[in-house]
Amino acid sequence: MQVRTGRQSTEDPCRGAGASKEAARAEEVTTWLDEPENAVNLKVTMQAMPDGVSYPGSIVFAVPKRQLEVTITKSNYQKIAQ
Repeated sequence: MQVRTGRQSTEDPCRGAGASKEAARAEEVTTWLDEPENAVNLKVTMQAMPDGVSYPGSIVFAVPKRQLEVTITKSNYQKIAQ
């Protein structure tokens, strides 16, 4: 799924479609506050445990104009009890 947003009223949001809810493995959002050059990007990639429960495996937050990128990676999720 991909979403682009902005403050300008003429800007149309763009949503990627065609994938079922179960098949959605990544979501990406690109937005800006005053100008498109001040873009902020967020990308979440989902992972699944063996029993099918999904969780955000990696999260990337980026501000390209400021050369800033923060990446959070999660792994080895396990069910503690049944």
